Amino acid sequence: SVHCTWTMSEVVPWRVTGVDIGVDLPLGTSPARQAAVDRATAHCTVHNTLKDPPVVRVHSAVHVPTAAR
Repeated sequence: SVHCTWTMSEVVPWRVTGVDIGVDLPLGTSPARQAAVDRATAHCTVHNTLKDPPVVRVHSAVHVPTAAR
């Protein structure tokens, strides 16, 4: 199973300051299989994005319904 916890900042700006993700493997999983899982998680797109965050752009606009145009 996979489980995730996160830590929130205690001061503004409010944000997530840490993410911990665990992968529980079945009893008897071989070291080679565990190494393969570790390699796969290290190449995860979400993992890589969080390690090297993208530029985030936020904008607002007033929605004009089609009938009002």
